[in-house]
Amino acid sequence: MFRPLAALLLLAFSPAALAQDCASYALFDQGTELTYTHYDRHDKEVGTTTTTVKEAGPADDGYQAQLHSVQTDAKATSSHAVGYTATCSGGELKIDMRAFVPEEQMKAFGSYDIHFEGSELQYPATLTVGKTLPDGKLTADMTMQDAAPAMPAAMTHQTMQVDLVDRKVVAAEPITTPAGTFDSYKITYVSRIAVKGLVSIHSEAPIVAWYVPGLGGVKSETLHKGNVRASTVLTALKRP
Repeated sequence: MFRPLAALLLLAFSPAALAQDCASYALFDQGTELTYTHYDRHDKEVGTTTTTVKEAGPADDGYQAQLHSVQTDAKATSSHAVGYTATCSGGELKIDMRAFVPEEQMKAFGSYDIHFEGSELQYPATLTVGKTLPDGKLTADMTMQDAAPAMPAAMTHQTMQVDLVDRKVVAAEPITTPAGTFDSYKITYVSRIAVKGLVSIHSEAPIVAWYVPGLGGVKSETLHKGNVRASTVLTALKRP
């Protein structure tokens, strides 16, 4: 799985702090800008993701934010943008699962009309070590634009399933990144992605992420056989 997915996962803020006042935290502070840097298994920089809070304010019985993320490769020769929402109500945080579709998959289906269905990624009002968190699931139904009538259905219609499962808070510990030193929660989970169509693709990877109450994710690592295959780190934070 490519690093921008991990960057978007880092935006799921710890609701232990959000339960106090959603409006006072970065995800719901209009104009906030977070920069994440992505690294390969050799710790070489491969790209960045910059996420901006475009709009934020009260909605229904809580708060809602409209976020915009731009992912760029290390040479700044290729970029991809995605927009999504986050809400906070009654101390429970929910992130639009569209945020977690990998960049490389979206680029591959750039000529398709895409319809999304699924759950939001949820965080309860309190994070404690040992707590199990709800799974997140998303299905993308993709149909090729302006497909020739003679083209086989397997080429013109495909589906993608993104599942974030086995989510668990495993530790509370300090962590340091270029953006600062923070007290964080360490959360583990498994990311599963399956594409069905002309060619079927399935990938599965364990991920470790560090979340800071009131700030959000500051680091994640994608593992392969116990070794770090890719990582994402919060390297800059700007608030208005």
